Amino acid sequence: MVRPEPDDDATPLRGRCPDRSYGLRDDLRRGTPVLNRGSVTRAFATPETGIGSDGSWYGCGWQVRNVTGGRNTWHTGSLPGTSTLLVRRFDGLTWSVLFDQRDDAANPNGTHYGDIDQLLHKAANSVRTWPGGDLSAKYYR
Repeated sequence: MVRPEPDDDATPLRGRCPDRSYGLRDDLRRGTPVLNRGSVTRAFATPETGIGSDGSWYGCGWQVRNVTGGRNTWHTGSLPGTSTLLVRRFDGLTWSVLFDQRDDAANPNGTHYGDIDQLLHKAANSVRTWPGGDLSAKYYR
């Protein structure tokens, strides 16, 4: 098994998935000395090279797409034995997914984790009322 070194790009994968999602959500919502409204706007700005054929572009480590109501941003990654997806939607919903094996896109009968993205958006869209407040203490001890 490959273990990331402290300066490895995979270091952000350490910790619990809820910690990663809540940290990103809170940083982008409230702002930090580095992540403030101006720096996030510049990072996610449409690049001079333009928008890709699928309507998205790369913005400082994130895929970005304008949607009705705002902007969706997401980041994917994998190491041997893992595959991850971190999404922040236009409406402030944020989630992360961590799989314990890599996507097998080269194999037509293999696992394709990209399929979960639309399923999670569909599930989020079906919720009529979200609970108020932070429930992490109740479910993650």
